[in-house]
Amino acid sequence: MYVCTTFERFLVDKVVDRVRYGVVFSLRDFDFSNVSELYVPGRRNVGVYVHVPFCRSICPYCPYYKVVVSESSIRSWLRGIVKEIELVSKVLHEFGVDVVIEWVYFGGGTPSLLPIDVLSEVLEVLRSSFNVVGEVGIEANPLDLSLDKVSKLLELGITKLSIGVQSFQDKYLRILGRIEAGRASEVAKILREVIEETDVHVNVDLMFALPTQTTDDFITDVMMVIDLGIPQVTTYPLILVRGLRLRKLIEEGVLPKVPDLGTELAMLKRARDILEEHGYRMCTIWSWTKVRKFYETVSNEMEGDYLGFGPGAFSLIREFEHLNIPSIEKWYQAVTSGRFLKYVSYVDKEKLLWRAFGNQLYTGTVDLNYLRSRYYELKKTLNRVEKITKVLALLKYLKKSGTTYKLTWRGHRLAHIFTKVFVEKVPCEITIQAMQQRHELVLR
Repeated sequence: MYVCTTFERFLVDKVVDRVRYGVVFSLRDFDFSNVSELYVPGRRNVGVYVHVPFCRSICPYCPYYKVVVSESSIRSWLRGIVKEIELVSKVLHEFGVDVVIEWVYFGGGTPSLLPIDVLSEVLEVLRSSFNVVGEVGIEANPLDLSLDKVSKLLELGITKLSIGVQSFQDKYLRILGRIEAGRASEVAKILREVIEETDVHVNVDLMFALPTQTTDDFITDVMMVIDLGIPQVTTYPLILVRGLRLRKLIEEGVLPKVPDLGTELAMLKRARDILEEHGYRMCTIWSWTKVRKFYETVSNEMEGDYLGFGPGAFSLIREFEHLNIPSIEKWYQAVTSGRFLKYVSYVDKEKLLWRAFGNQLYTGTVDLNYLRSRYYELKKTLNRVEKITKVLALLKYLKKSGTTYKLTWRGHRLAHIFTKVFVEKVPCEITIQAMQQRHELVLR
């Protein structure tokens, strides 16, 4: 059984604490006259995240804002999204800011539940409001897809699909409360058709470290991805977030415990080795691709700048991180009356530097020259980051590669632990607190 060394636990806790220490999100009500500081970016090129909070059923492990879908809620959401995009566009034009949108990402929830006409209208409003030059991606449930649906998505300019398969084995789909349980073979058939018959870039999400799951079980799922010819795979460890039903079921003994950390890391190591043997290259510590393009949003969200639209959507603009209130009703009432109801936090440049460093560990490459050029005024903090990097290289967590440092397997293991802790302690905790409708969210 693998146990974190004292050094590893110290380093993980230190970097996570640097990012989250003293972070307070306060619920604030803005109108057009005082919202500009939240939306005027520090650079011209930005991204757009659209949160689609609809699901057919609620998965017991998902921490993000979602509701059971209905036709009326989709139509209300559409009216709200259109209004919010128009409001933000007006704010930027008022200040003479002409942004270039270098990526658009529909997340959720289950964005593939949206009818084609709804997606078309959202994209039309985005393109008429902003200069959209980048690719558009969307998360999808495999059962929402068909050759006809994918063809229509491509006609809209949606060229990337991230498909939430999670597992090709019905027993694990049942544990996860997925609606695909009992239909795993149908999911594989749909994926094969999409890969063979369309030109869309496909990423498949797989989860590991599930209750009762063995390393061989997980590798069976990985081999299915390879057999289907899927160009990209992202593997996520199950994160048991405080307050969610799956964690409670495990704590109460209704479901078996998850594998220990040693088994979890063995799963990741074998997946990495097998994927690389079959021609996949690592693009983050949890994702691999066989082609030049890859589907990735976490890195963009770590540093910004990006604009978030929809209830429960995060934005990060300069030093302001804000979360739209995770309630369709309250969000809709606000935006349709020309207001913004948000949880807002000031993220100083030092925290952004630590986030950038953590993001580089996540992507597998530490580039000190990039950090020096972007955060040149933070000499003291840069010196700390450089010292940590050199210690990691000395202890063989990193290996020098030209002007950058690459993760060794030892470093990959450390970055996995760091990223898992960060996701649980920052975005998940913020969203869970916000959904409990507190007026102030404090990360401790």
